[in-house]
Amino acid sequence: MPSEIAALHTEYHLIQEYRPHFNIRLKDDKHYPYIAVRWAQDFPKVELSRRMEQDGSRYFGPYTAAWSVRETLDTLRKAFPYLTCDREITGHDERACLYYDIKLCNAPCIGKANREQYRENIQHLMDFLSGRSDTILEETQSQMLEAAETLNLNAPPRCAIS
Repeated sequence: MPSEIAALHTEYHLIQEYRPHFNIRLKDDKHYPYIAVRWAQDFPKVELSRRMEQDGSRYFGPYTAAWSVRETLDTLRKAFPYLTCDREITGHDERACLYYDIKLCNAPCIGKANREQYRENIQHLMDFLSGRSDTILEETQSQMLEAAETLNLNAPPRCAIS
């Protein structure tokens, strides 16, 4: 097999085709979970998905367990804050949700981040998931050095958009 992902896909399709009698873990009605970035939306959402659709979304995976995807999404959200609410984003809401207060969202709903800033943040998240983290690490290190030079102890993390 060229990769682990190809092996998972082959195993999945063989199970669907032959339907082994003692198949306990990989039932044929299940689909492997993916991390889906709904890139076609103005303010893309990042979520768990079990089906890959041709809707302009970017998919990362497959993963073997949904709990690992949820843990990954929780960790990614701390580094790259993103929306999870179903609000229509206008930038003119009266107040942000609780996730903005706990730094898990960069609040485009109240205009703290515009569309371009938000999409840039999501692009960094997709670069990280694709294994292209060198530029992200360089940017973070330069911001850390800059904050240390100015003794700015309250500098926001690289991914938080002010």
